[in-house]
Amino acid sequence: MRLMFHPQGLKPFVANWEDIASHLIKRVYREALTNGYNEQPIKLYEELQTYPDVPQLWKLSNSHTWEVPLLTVNFLKDGLNLNFFSTIATLGTPHDITLQELRIETLFPADEITKTNLTKLNQLNLI
Repeated sequence: MRLMFHPQGLKPFVANWEDIASHLIKRVYREALTNGYNEQPIKLYEELQTYPDVPQLWKLSNSHTWEVPLLTVNFLKDGLNLNFFSTIATLGTPHDITLQELRIETLFPADEITKTNLTKLNQLNLI
């Protein structure tokens, strides 16, 4: 989340920044509320609120993003456009508190152009 929200991180390269960031900050908030007495998610939420433009993201309704089956993140840099959707895996019944907090996010190409561009980048050993 820090990498995504920080102005010197991925934020400048996310073409649909407001949609993605609004969704993510609300997700961090929900996880902070449902994570019991653990202070880490609450501290992360509070930290993200100090980044530029983040506090007003609560005001965005995102009604247009809920009309589509997937919310994609669109990265744009130097004319290269890559669109991804993600899945987040968690352990359903962890016996260890550390595992309970583990989230594994995987990005998948959301379209054929992204898939083709990733193949080209891989052939050039750029990923």
